[in-house]
Amino acid sequence: MIAASRAWRAGFTAAVAAPLKHQPGRLLLAVLGIALGVALGVAVHLINASALNEFSLAVHSLAGEADIVIRGPREGFAEDVYARVARLPEVRSASPAVEIDARVAGRGDTLKIVGLDPFRAAQVQPALLGDISDKVLELFDPRAILLSPAAAEALGLATGDTLAIQVGTSTVELLIIGLLPPESYRQRLSVMDIASAQWTLARLGKLNRIDLRLRPGTDVARFRADLLGALPAAAQAVTPDLEAERGASLTRAYRINLDMLALVALLTGGFLVFATQYLALLRRRGQL
Repeated sequence: MIAASRAWRAGFTAAVAAPLKHQPGRLLLAVLGIALGVALGVAVHLINASALNEFSLAVHSLAGEADIVIRGPREGFAEDVYARVARLPEVRSASPAVEIDARVAGRGDTLKIVGLDPFRAAQVQPALLGDISDKVLELFDPRAILLSPAAAEALGLATGDTLAIQVGTSTVELLIIGLLPPESYRQRLSVMDIASAQWTLARLGKLNRIDLRLRPGTDVARFRADLLGALPAAAQAVTPDLEAERGASLTRAYRINLDMLALVALLTGGFLVFATQYLALLRRRGQL
């Protein structure tokens, strides 16, 4: 029994341990190949999860306490839709908004500008604006704008600075009167008074979204179904959860590409392991 055990140990040492001892580079290459493939796969998974979480937070931050979000195409829809919808008996509060992805003058960056009615937004999206009671009058200035901390950091700007944006063929200078609450929106965002945004950014008579907060007891699904028939053909009425799901579907191809990249890295690591072990096996076979 003891002799058999010793013989097995000697055989293992000759077949496995000795080659690894004399050629540690192969073992290191195999371990690194597997480790890099697994690490990249985990990193891609974490990136995808973080991106989805950030997008969901962004959607729910903008929607606030809204039950229904009316969203139009990029060019928007007529603002008289707001007047009709806000008068519906099921609607408790309605907050109209203009959304523009503006190009920062002199840079390749774009900045999302949201035009809101601060009084309406306070009823539907109180966390987005936070406590700006001391800046309400300043916000009515056509040049006034509020930046999220992320946008201010990315652009290297602070309260009191001037932000130049490109509107068509002209440049418009806006005055930064303050920063949005850090917890309201962690991505790059800016807020203007809706009338100022429409006038300054050449969007007169247009809206991009209306956030609706319904009265208690209202059947959200039934109200949404009835509302769809009263909206322009290009407009949609969705819940914030559906909006988050739609945004996630838009990035699905990007996330699949990342997953495939991680799979290729893992397969490459596996091939390196196979190649090094196969070459080692051929060498040991020649020595036997």
